[in-house]
Amino acid sequence: MRFQIDQYPRISVITPSFNQGAYLGETLASVTSQHYPGLELIVMDGGSTDDSVEVIKSFAGAVTYWESQPDNGQSHAINKGFAKATGDIVCWLNSDDVFLPGALNAVAHAFNSHPDWEWVSAPSLKFGDGLHEVGGLYELPHDRVEWLRFCPLAQPSTFWKRSLYDRLGGLDESFHFALDYEYWVRFVFGGASVHFMDRPLSAYRLHDVSKTISSQEKFRAEEERLREKYWDKLTRPEQRRLARLVSQSEDVLELTRSVALMQAKQWDDARKGVLSVLRRSPSMIFTKAGAASLYRVLAKKPRYNE
Repeated sequence: MRFQIDQYPRISVITPSFNQGAYLGETLASVTSQHYPGLELIVMDGGSTDDSVEVIKSFAGAVTYWESQPDNGQSHAINKGFAKATGDIVCWLNSDDVFLPGALNAVAHAFNSHPDWEWVSAPSLKFGDGLHEVGGLYELPHDRVEWLRFCPLAQPSTFWKRSLYDRLGGLDESFHFALDYEYWVRFVFGGASVHFMDRPLSAYRLHDVSKTISSQEKFRAEEERLREKYWDKLTRPEQRRLARLVSQSEDVLELTRSVALMQAKQWDDARKGVLSVLRRSPSMIFTKAGAASLYRVLAKKPRYNE
């Protein structure tokens, strides 16, 4: 889709990186190939020991600012990039993800068409070995309790105005895994509303060393700490509702794990998982997921025919 753009707001793209030379060139090429007139590309490298610096230098004509020195992690690197940014619109793109063609034009068109918007997001294509699917939910949470239940946004397809950053600050550097989720929740509690675009803007790479793949337990621990951070900002009814929703989500997650154990034919462990959920939440047996999981572990039938 082509957009007629009369004005090109300055868009600051911050790319944090550390020893990601294998992917960094593809990431930066996806930004520079946008040929967006108002681009400000900032690369914050954490002192890589691979070929990352050489990769960055190969884009010297397109990178507005870059540095390579030790930092305190991804959140710190991004915040340093925010401090350097001068754009009207801000985002970050990790060094193993990519923008899809026309992404920045689409973002500019969205903000130009809706001057009151401060924050937009869109789907992201997930890709990796044998994986191609769309990520980023189309149905957004209805209120702040639902926002604290789960993170619906695809980070590399999310953009916001500098005014929102000026009002609410940068990333909480104590978060290393749920850093984007904490930021979106802070936007919500700060009164901002996200507007969803229905076209994918980016592609999110999943590989063995990506944080999403390798650190699931740490993600969940930080999500729990995030809820604790905002707990006192909720009313008592909201707190009770959040506790109930989180419990339901944990039950569904346990059933999902049990299905994976079934696929591996680890029937005893799968049965224990399903039965523990049903003991905590007997009503789950009346749900499709609960009934199907119980049937499979009792009948010893995996989810798919093999």
